[in-house]
Amino acid sequence: MKRKLYLITKTFPHEGGETAFLSPEFPYLLKNFDVTVITTETVMESPKASSEINIDLQTNLLDKLSGVLRFLFHADAWKELSDIMHSGHDRMHQIFRGLMFGAAAENFYRELRKVTGMCRETDAIYYFYWADYKCFGLTMHHRKYPHIHIVARTHGYELYDEREIYGRQFFKPQMDRELDRLVFVSEYGKNYYLHRYSKKDSEKYPLHRLGIRKHEDKAPYVLRNKEFVLVSCSNVVDIKRIDLIIDALALVEEPVRWIHIGDGTLRSKLQNRAKEVLGTKKNITYEWKGVLSNKEVMEFYRQQPVHCFITTTSTEGGNPVSIQEALSYGIPVIGTKISDIPYMVEGNGILLCENPTPREIAEAITQMCQMEEKTYYEWRENAYQKYLRFYNADKLHPEMIAELMGLRDR
Repeated sequence: MKRKLYLITKTFPHEGGETAFLSPEFPYLLKNFDVTVITTETVMESPKASSEINIDLQTNLLDKLSGVLRFLFHADAWKELSDIMHSGHDRMHQIFRGLMFGAAAENFYRELRKVTGMCRETDAIYYFYWADYKCFGLTMHHRKYPHIHIVARTHGYELYDEREIYGRQFFKPQMDRELDRLVFVSEYGKNYYLHRYSKKDSEKYPLHRLGIRKHEDKAPYVLRNKEFVLVSCSNVVDIKRIDLIIDALALVEEPVRWIHIGDGTLRSKLQNRAKEVLGTKKNITYEWKGVLSNKEVMEFYRQQPVHCFITTTSTEGGNPVSIQEALSYGIPVIGTKISDIPYMVEGNGILLCENPTPREIAEAITQMCQMEEKTYYEWRENAYQKYLRFYNADKLHPEMIAELMGLRDR
């Protein structure tokens, strides 16, 4: 009989959000566990299966006040408030945000207990795809349920202090105390956490990268002496710094066709920017593909010859799936020195500094355009081999499953 596992997500298995990350792992979970998915953001679609439950996180003022009062009965709350008072900056803002975090955690726990029928004898695994307030909600009450195991992945926004509005991740030591496993998706993130919270490496902090499923298709290829095809794939938002790509292409003299996959709030502004600085450049053409599903992105790479993938992002949670997709088709990468990108680019691309100038990006693109064919082919092969070694889901996810299967009663 398969052990019960609750997978707590935001919107998965519905389109968007975590779909690109979780889709490769999910079949392995289904094969080895009795899985119920608990989505936590309201979705318009009907549940995709009877084993899916949605918890509506929308609360009114009375619910929030009630959550705060219940939360204040926990020692975890007073420990955090004490730490905030000694932090020396933005105390009132941090206290308010901490109380809202705790109240949301408490309210989520009550709903989770209700929908899963949690009792003292429950021995399920609760697998949180994000180590956020929802995970904290259950860890606060872990001692009431001695047979359950709590596992969380941590990515970016719920890991790095600088990703929080007041430069502080709330309740991390308290959450850590009750977690059975805190799973990191990048070497950089793991090292950051262990150093930040003075933890020693142990089996409690495994590294299990995200990956994508292996495909048999070979990437189409054409010589670079006609038109160099450059692709970027991301949300069109500030932190992705797509404007730097546009300004860099204005400095490039080689014939380049740039294709961007993705959409976002800055698309109209950046389209106008592209028209302004690239409109008179006869050697530069570009295309905005808009949003493509993970499946459509892979089909795009299968059909479209691509010579280089580029990202100028200012922040990442771990190993960007967009780069993994490119590597799986043997496409060299230009990327910024952020998170695990240096590991992904080593030997198969060009690493930019954390805050590159348009001139530096233009020089990297030009270098890729003018590279000797033999060296370029070596980079393509290195890119594919890096995917096979580090980002092949058919290898990575069985290792994650073994981690979950190995959990035993305390």
